Amino acid sequence: MKNLNHDRNFSGRAMVKNISVGFTLLLLFVLGSCQKISGENTPFNEPASPAVVLAWNEIATQAFLHFPEQPAPPPMIESRIYAMVNVAMHDALNNIKAKYRTYALKAPDKNADPDAAVAQAAYDILIAETPWYKNKYDSL
Repeated sequence: MKNLNHDRNFSGRAMVKNISVGFTLLLLFVLGSCQKISGENTPFNEPASPAVVLAWNEIATQAFLHFPEQPAPPPMIESRIYAMVNVAMHDALNNIKAKYRTYALKAPDKNADPDAAVAQAAYDILIAETPWYKNKYDSL
């Protein structure tokens, strides 16, 4: 007989992964908007690297794969944390070069390093929500 809980849990995890990919694609679109504005003399005119966003999304996924207690949190909790991480990264970038409406953070800093802003935003959310994986976050 098929284990229905296992199938439901698996499909829920697949759904969360799809949601995470959707947020990542949205954020990569925003990254493209952080291009250099001609005539701007700030130290960080380069856009944020998509690799930084992808790395933080991947480590967030790994944190849930290595959840210290069983059962792991339900997919909706997991997807909420993915959303928080991606919104934080979006707002961090959008405060460097405003193009879209921010969701939570309103602290413009035109001289900030986009990669550092993305990394710090993701790190802060993940430490608050998934502290058991701190050693891995610190290694990025």
